[in-house]
Amino acid sequence: MECEYSVNKRRREPPIEYKTLRPKNIRTDAQQWLLDDEFYFNKLRNSFSIKDVPNENYDAIFMPGGHGVMWDFKQNKILADLVTNFYDSNKIVAAICHGPAGLLASVSKKNNNPICSGKKVTCFTNEEEEKVGMTEIVPYLVEDELVKQGGLFFKKESRTPNCVVDGNILTGQNPESSYLLASALIDVLSL
Repeated sequence: MECEYSVNKRRREPPIEYKTLRPKNIRTDAQQWLLDDEFYFNKLRNSFSIKDVPNENYDAIFMPGGHGVMWDFKQNKILADLVTNFYDSNKIVAAICHGPAGLLASVSKKNNNPICSGKKVTCFTNEEEEKVGMTEIVPYLVEDELVKQGGLFFKKESRTPNCVVDGNILTGQNPESSYLLASALIDVLSL
């Protein structure tokens, strides 16, 4: 399935990974809610491009998952700079599933280390990747890359909800972790 962008000056419709549109019986409740809720789905359809987001207006950045981000996030200098600025400003950096790939190119300006170095993190695990048959297709395994950069990796059984919070970095293991991560994000922002 190909996704088209509808572009205007400052907003564009992000592509939706085809697996999110899979049959209802294998979507998470959170995925179904977003697809069914016209108000929020419309907000998604009219998202800002990250190059147009003034980070001083926001307290958190959230990086969604999906296999496509493995090609998009790690090589994106604009995203890496944005994540680094949020992290160094003690703002929240949250990511779920494959979204922690956005941590891989981000290096703290304060200590010149990858921002995941020495931090507890999680993501879609190598075992989960193998179970969905993508190990030989994806350009790298996010779990392996986080560990190579010094991340302290915490995982639960495949497809089990898992959220890890370490300072201002919040990560969720898989789509089933959406609710846990969202709750943790709300809790941290409420402090």
